[in-house]
Amino acid sequence: MLKQIAIGFFSTALFLTGCANFGQGGGAGTLENRQHQPTRIMQGQAAPGSQTNQNIRLVIAGETTENIVTVRIADQTYIPLDTFFQALGYTVTRENNEIHIGFTDPMYSITEDSTQASVGEEEVTLPHTVTTINNQTYATIPSLEALLGASYTLQLTADSLILTPGESIFPEDDSWDNFQGDTEAAPAVTSAQANRIINQGKKYLGVKYVFGARTGRTSSFDCSSYTQYLYGQQGIRLPRTARAQATRGSYVKVANLRPGDLLFFSVPGRFSSDRTVGHVGIYMGNGRMIHAAPPRVAIINVANSSYWKRVYLGARRVR
Repeated sequence: MLKQIAIGFFSTALFLTGCANFGQGGGAGTLENRQHQPTRIMQGQAAPGSQTNQNIRLVIAGETTENIVTVRIADQTYIPLDTFFQALGYTVTRENNEIHIGFTDPMYSITEDSTQASVGEEEVTLPHTVTTINNQTYATIPSLEALLGASYTLQLTADSLILTPGESIFPEDDSWDNFQGDTEAAPAVTSAQANRIINQGKKYLGVKYVFGARTGRTSSFDCSSYTQYLYGQQGIRLPRTARAQATRGSYVKVANLRPGDLLFFSVPGRFSSDRTVGHVGIYMGNGRMIHAAPPRVAIINVANSSYWKRVYLGARRVR
């Protein structure tokens, strides 16, 4: 009998050790911690004994990025949330029981062990609970689809999870190769407003960049809290995220840029077909932009930067 008990305990330890590599980041924790923090099974889920694990490939824009371990519970496949979004180049942070996901600002927020989430400023109810299994956060494919919307389509096959980027809101035939200097076209933001926005923005040069910086605070910024604050001071209301700000105003070609226009970029540009808006800055004139990006608020010359020209998506002129 003692021998049987010992074998049973050893088998359990092996199972827990095998779960240690679920996902990246977010911390699977030590084996000792996991033994004292058991799997949480939410209402309506199957018992732990019915879980099955599978190693599959994550394929993004036709490129196999890595293998991930999924968990099958009842009729749903659960995807390790940290691994999934980090493979897309997103930052994943946690504050209390909130998960924030984005590029240079939070695009998605999820409440752990619930169906509550938000995309930008829009509240979303997920079809399944985002749940914790062995200290890792998992989401079902329908829940990921509800978050991503039209940004990606997801397809699960026998051995792969395939992500295909959706269409960009910006045309692909405009680039900084067309930049010939500023035009005389009248901006929707008046010249006086643009000057005030830019001059006030300069007062915060060197202020620390913090992902998910609180709205309205000036002690730290992320890219869209910076633009939202500066435009708000001129009575121009912008939504919270770069992705949402990119839907406001009218599209402007590089050849027609004026100071005060908003410039949008994909970040980090890992996939050539990824045209998802992830960063925003303010055009200053003469090819320059002021923006909040790691590590601090700074001015750069987009026209002379091979990186920023490569990840440039388009510009918007707001009122």
